[in-house]
Amino acid sequence: DLVTARRESYERPGALPTVEPGTIHDDLARRDFTVNAMAVRVEPGATGPLLDPHGGMADMQARQLRVLHDRSFIDDPTRIFRAVRLSMRLGFDIEEHTGYLIWEAIEGGALATVSMDRITHELRLIWREPLGAEMLYILATVGVLDKVHPDLRRPVRSAHDGPSPGTRMDPDIRRAANLAALGFAFSGGADTAQALARHLRLDARETAIVRDSAALGGLWTKLLDPGLRRSEVRRLLAPLSTEALEAFRLVSYPEEEYQAVIWLDEYLSQLRHVRPALTGDYLRELGIAPGPVYREALSALLDAKLDGEVRTRKDEERFLKDWLRQHGLMDGN
Repeated sequence: DLVTARRESYERPGALPTVEPGTIHDDLARRDFTVNAMAVRVEPGATGPLLDPHGGMADMQARQLRVLHDRSFIDDPTRIFRAVRLSMRLGFDIEEHTGYLIWEAIEGGALATVSMDRITHELRLIWREPLGAEMLYILATVGVLDKVHPDLRRPVRSAHDGPSPGTRMDPDIRRAANLAALGFAFSGGADTAQALARHLRLDARETAIVRDSAALGGLWTKLLDPGLRRSEVRRLLAPLSTEALEAFRLVSYPEEEYQAVIWLDEYLSQLRHVRPALTGDYLRELGIAPGPVYREALSALLDAKLDGEVRTRKDEERFLKDWLRQHGLMDGN
């Protein structure tokens, strides 16, 4: 950006600052952290000395983020999001006193002074980051996300067991995985998650990922049962978008939840593709009048095929005839 030097003041905590022309020292004093409060004069034929009034070079060498003054997170609580995002992107530590100031601002309710539009802007920047899921994990751990919305209470999944930080992941896939991590943390149910996604001004595709990831979080404990029938797994997961399930598969999970991931992988790779050989045409051949019974009979047949009760076409024919007899729709011949 090319700008003139400015100074700023805050009418109230969380408000956008009032900005007016100032000196270069004024301009550096309004920065988020010491490491981006340095300047160098650049002019034809010469580069001037480093201007570093806040000790940014020392902090950069120490690989740490430090705020410039104690009211920094009160004046602008969105700096909390930036502290997490930049520290993880750069591999810097958050300096101890700065960490205390973050905690103090969170506990003091500073985030309530910030508009949702500004919070959404910061979250969007995080969704684009390779380590975005880990950033959301840290924000949840320090109590930021449940201040954004009270239903963001489930532990956010990081991506420690997913692609390594150095992996080149398609930005679109990365954003989907990070949205899935956020949605999974939402404990208010799919409908409420969808309302939140709309409030965050997500597009239809992003909204579906958040909504269905929240729904997945709600049924996750059911998937921990190794005794589930494959038909039950498909029934649980079929209403959810494949993109949301594939996106969530890119984030991590604790070892004790491995069974749920086995079911998720089996659904994505196999169960969602299973189809019986017979269709409604066969029921018509048997003289069954079209109606809801078609859906019920073919659904029962699909369950039987998923659970290994039928394998061949003849097995399917036998199953459907037995089912129709049991329901009084076919005689015993």
